[in-house]
Amino acid sequence: FAASVIISHFNRRLEWEIIKPNKIGKIFAIYLVLLFLALISDPLHEGGDLSERVNAIIQCLPYIFIFLMLNPRQIVGKIRERMPHNKLILASVFWLPFVGISASMEAFGYVETTPAMMSYHRWILIFGVTFQCLWGFVSYLHDDHKKISIHVRKTQWLIFSSMNIATSITVFAMYTSWESGSAIEKYPRIGIAFFALSYILILIYWVKETFFSLDDWHKVPMFYEKYLAHPEQGSGFVPNED
Repeated sequence: FAASVIISHFNRRLEWEIIKPNKIGKIFAIYLVLLFLALISDPLHEGGDLSERVNAIIQCLPYIFIFLMLNPRQIVGKIRERMPHNKLILASVFWLPFVGISASMEAFGYVETTPAMMSYHRWILIFGVTFQCLWGFVSYLHDDHKKISIHVRKTQWLIFSSMNIATSITVFAMYTSWESGSAIEKYPRIGIAFFALSYILILIYWVKETFFSLDDWHKVPMFYEKYLAHPEQGSGFVPNED
């Protein structure tokens, strides 16, 4: 899901073409196969059918593969050219290798957790990548609705910071657990607090935009200018641009 949102933002919305359109299907097919292998490799390892090393490699592969396929070099090149983009979605791209590394470290048994703690790689995946990706996509779509030029859009720095500080703390906790050989509880709790802060900030943002905003964006259809060209078709009509 996160990968499709990233591709949609950079490939379609910004037209950076980080992946050639005719290759997207093949890339996703390989990615899904790698995810399936990662899903079954743990049970196979526990049953003695896979070695620990092979299991660790398989667990890491999907995230490293999709990160490389997202063409980070081209993304960095576009950023150097000061091309507008959503920084939340951008950050989620560069967290992907950490997800793969943490999955591999867990498979090797380098990271210790307590029964009450969620596994690190799932935590980073869900909150550090997927949630950040989703919110970045939604906020950019909201700015589209408000007809704000992509050249003057502002980054929601408090939300951005809280999400990435939380994920950074999680990675630090993982490294500390590996270094000390024991479960770490203090840092994950701080990370959870920062994730909770990001949720509160997002809630405040939407309450402000919905109930206290001076803009009338909610009264204007997304494709209002196209509707004006075809008023007889109704507000949901999107003309064929071919």
